Amino acid sequence: MSIEDSPAKVTRLELVLGSRDGTTGWRAATYTEETIEMIITDRGASGYYTPAGYYGELTALGQCADPVVDGDHILTDDGRRYEVKYIHEVWKLNNFIRRDCALMKLPLWQAPPTSVSTVQDRPADVRSILINTWLPLHIRPSMITKNDDVTLASYDYMYGDPPYPLIREFRASSSPVQGLYIVDPPTVTPLHQYDQSVNAYKEVAAIHVCTVNSTDVTGTVLLDKMSKELRYVAENAQTGSMYLQDREEDASRSLGSMKLYDTKYYVEYRRLKG
Repeated sequence: MSIEDSPAKVTRLELVLGSRDGTTGWRAATYTEETIEMIITDRGASGYYTPAGYYGELTALGQCADPVVDGDHILTDDGRRYEVKYIHEVWKLNNFIRRDCALMKLPLWQAPPTSVSTVQDRPADVRSILINTWLPLHIRPSMITKNDDVTLASYDYMYGDPPYPLIREFRASSSPVQGLYIVDPPTVTPLHQYDQSVNAYKEVAAIHVCTVNSTDVTGTVLLDKMSKELRYVAENAQTGSMYLQDREEDASRSLGSMKLYDTKYYVEYRRLKG
């Protein structure tokens, strides 16, 4: 066995999700440290895509026997930092052999801010308006239920592209959800007056309705309930500035062993400049 094949001690930074931010809906991400042994082999980078705006590259393979979970970080003695993207367990009959971990190198990583700056005279982000005002105010929780049509399903609102794997929202958090309303950054178009000066802006934001299969919940059934409730809000709670457009897109994808059911809707918001 060569020295490259020998496991080395690395620091596993276990991802722990906390309470949601009041602006973005993202959960606070902290890391707990422990020392494990792992073989890390660099490889040619390969890109991949998952729903709700996330793109990444797999730059190394980590092999270990110690517990590792998607979203964990691996820190080497020489300062290299990787994020665990997915894990494949290798077994021989009933004997566990190792975990093969797809790793993405994080050369520019820094600790995220503890809070989101919100200057009072700044126009509110349309995503914040959607997830903190319009949707929570009008969506009826009693209509978003599990398969028995009685027990309430757990759901929440957030910006797209959270700084942690989306799968953690459904499985590994302390308060998992069965469904999410996820809002992507808007496309902004200036609106001109008769003299060609800009007097307002049209912002079109995509709202993803995302669900998974979980205990007492069929993902497609919950997706239908959450989608119908979104249409209800658009039809009955118009503000004069927002309406649901008629375009819908299926964006369902596989998140490892989990199927993410995802339907994307478009909401238009118009605001005066300033």
